Amino acid sequence: MKLRTGILWVAIAAAIAVLLIVLLHSPPGPTPIPLAANPMAERPIEPPSAPPNISASAPASAPAALPAAEADDEGAAGLPRDKVEAYLRRNHRNAASLIAAFHALNDTNYLREAATNFPNDPQLQVAVLVRDVFPAERRQWLDAFKASSPENSLANYLSATEHFKAGETDAAIKDLTEASTKTQFRDYMIQAMIDQEELNRSAGLTGLTALSTGWAVDLMGELSPMKGLGNAMMDARKQYLSSGDAASAEQLVRMGVVLSDRFQSGDGGKFLISQMVGNALEKTMLGQLDPNTPYDFLGGKTPAQRSEELLQRKNELRELTKAVNALYSNLDEAQLTAYTDRVKAYGEAEALRWLQQRQNAGSGN
Repeated sequence: MKLRTGILWVAIAAAIAVLLIVLLHSPPGPTPIPLAANPMAERPIEPPSAPPNISASAPASAPAALPAAEADDEGAAGLPRDKVEAYLRRNHRNAASLIAAFHALNDTNYLREAATNFPNDPQLQVAVLVRDVFPAERRQWLDAFKASSPENSLANYLSATEHFKAGETDAAIKDLTEASTKTQFRDYMIQAMIDQEELNRSAGLTGLTALSTGWAVDLMGELSPMKGLGNAMMDARKQYLSSGDAASAEQLVRMGVVLSDRFQSGDGGKFLISQMVGNALEKTMLGQLDPNTPYDFLGGKTPAQRSEELLQRKNELRELTKAVNALYSNLDEAQLTAYTDRVKAYGEAEALRWLQQRQNAGSGN
């Protein structure tokens, strides 16, 4: 059991490390920026042709979950299937419990059951989309997510990514425009974390083995396409500039800065990896601007000034990530539970600061 758990944590850590190497080069974004009701120029815009390298620059969709024949009988933490089934019965096989069972055993039968019985559940829709379980019906699932969560900007961002890949630039920009006017960004990752941990503890698991990890693959599936989305937005910006439409080009940068903030505040910013992806997105956006010109959507600051502020934040996040392994190794059961509770409530960065303060106080530093 310890070996399987250790392998899983190493795999998750390795996946995050790979994503960091590919994506992360800058610090977090600013506070949300209010946009005009119509962020693009008021005059009709002739949409540019699809950026030619969108498909090449956009990461592939997250890998679909393993088919049932390859699913784990016990899960990565040694969780027996009969314990999972008992948990499902207690929860009347509702959508959340079926998603937790899928995360525990990596058996797509559970996700397909949830998709059949609860197709309009937004948490289920997110899980289906980030795992790309039904690739042939992806547009239908995207539209269903937008319909079930009209105030959730994540639905528009995922939809915009697919429109860019399909060369549908005008539809992608419409999604980005709508997303930028919404304040909500909810990806249900904290809820998935809580549900899987509840399943594990109900089966008698404790300590690190009780911590949920299957949902982390969903988080990676959500974050991975964001670099491609940022690249596609900048490709579209170049085409607006080449056609002489500087106003629309600047609005794309503005919308990109709003996108970067989604991964650093609220639900989107609960995890350090999400904040770092936001850093990389903002770096891409700031790189499109005159570094010494003040912009209203940067709070009147220049990109150079903003970059200096962000560098300090970036260094702070890096120091926190370095501390993770050392801090985990010293936690007992009660401390681990307190820490994970704080991650759920306040986010990973705040939980790590709290843990550092406690351990420094205990060591007399």
